Amino acid sequence: MTLRIFTSRYSNPRVSKSGLTPVGITRYPPRFRLAYELKANLYDLAPTPEMLQMAKGENGRERFTTAYRARLDAIGVHDIVQQLTAAQGANAGLVMLCYEDVTTTGHWCHRQLLGEWLRAHAGLVVVELPDLGKKPSRRKATPDP
Repeated sequence: MTLRIFTSRYSNPRVSKSGLTPVGITRYPPRFRLAYELKANLYDLAPTPEMLQMAKGENGRERFTTAYRARLDAIGVHDIVQQLTAAQGANAGLVMLCYEDVTTTGHWCHRQLLGEWLRAHAGLVVVELPDLGKKPSRRKATPDP
């Protein structure tokens, strides 16, 4: 079976229409209602609370990236591919999900790092599911008094 992998955020409306197996890669499931059922949550691929703290502040992205890649290396490509294959099941593909809206300028996410790592270590192509991003507010701005 060939792995067909996408990434996205939990709140992307296209996830439910994609036909892909939705798989979380976060420590905690969403507190908001999803329009689809998560088939699995691969905790090994989620950043640790310590990594999330590293991501803050000066050189945060660099420190986080180093720690996250080290975590993936420690788990190993064989085990990660095995987990992804099991999560995909007989479906045509899977979509790994987390919270970040990477359509917003300057936003980045561990799912992007995971996609790069899978490309480099397993030769897998990981594609971001199309996402229009957050909808702009339709409320009219009110002037400050």
